[in-house]
Amino acid sequence: MSAISLMASSNPGTGRIGSVVDAAAYAVARLVLDCTASVVPAGQSTLNPPILEVHVETSPVSTDGNTWRRIASFDQVRSVSQQTKTISNFDRYLRVAWESRVIVAAIDGVQQSPAFTWALTGDAV
Repeated sequence: MSAISLMASSNPGTGRIGSVVDAAAYAVARLVLDCTASVVPAGQSTLNPPILEVHVETSPVSTDGNTWRRIASFDQVRSVSQQTKTISNFDRYLRVAWESRVIVAAIDGVQQSPAFTWALTGDAV
């Protein structure tokens, strides 16, 4: 069993794609999404908290942006929490894709950005 990390603990922003991980040596990965902080933007109601969506993608080619496909999605994160997913049948490369957002469009005409601190790590065999 080997440690695997698709996202080290950080606050990476509102929407991006993570670094590519070569998973050729593995057949199964147990991934843990660990959200350790969730900050509601100023002026945003805690009754309507921000959302973090995290997905795992795979591709046979690391440099081709057109071959990535989603193979797993975690439940929406709205607060500090932890979720686990086991994935298999993936191609050679893995990466994480995420988006965080506030449900209301704007406060006083300014788009608000939520802040989540999270990691996606685990073990692979």
